[in-house]
Amino acid sequence: MRKFIVALVAILAMIGVGVFSYQYVQNKNYDETIKAAQKAVKAQDWRKAETDYKQAQSIKMTPETRTAETQLSHAIKAQDAVDDENWHLAQSQYRTALEVDDGLTNINSAIQEALNEVNRKNEAAEKASQASAAQASAASAASESAARESYAAQDRAESMAKKQASEAAAKAKAHSKSHTDTKTSHTSSTSHSDH
Repeated sequence: MRKFIVALVAILAMIGVGVFSYQYVQNKNYDETIKAAQKAVKAQDWRKAETDYKQAQSIKMTPETRTAETQLSHAIKAQDAVDDENWHLAQSQYRTALEVDDGLTNINSAIQEALNEVNRKNEAAEKASQASAAQASAASAASESAARESYAAQDRAESMAKKQASEAAAKAKAHSKSHTDTKTSHTSSTSHSDH
């Protein structure tokens, strides 16, 4: 019986050591994965951070990993909007990520930095848009003015052409009349001389 108890204690000790070792390795893997995720967050590599947090969650389910996944889901959508230069959607998604209950400090800091950058880009885009609209308006006004000037020049040219044609017709008529009068007078004088 004594051998049995010693064997049982040895088996229980080995099981305890095995469980302890397993827990130690799991905790170590979890910590390493969380550190990798935090590093990705700092670099604003949202997709890698999300992958790392999901891996950490598969090792050990914690509120930190669930919260991180929620925040990073919005950050990824925001980054996609940034890539499409859709600044308003990016701002909205980053703000939503910041409003997640019990948001993680490191993720909030990185998202706030990204949001500040998006705000700067949005402001620059709005200024460029306003400048472009002003240039387009000025170009449109210049084009309209040039078109009016062109029409006026065309009208003047047509008016001059009509005037010249009218004057030419009047000269031709006058010349024709004087030529006809000369013929008539010449014919009259010829007929008088025949008498």
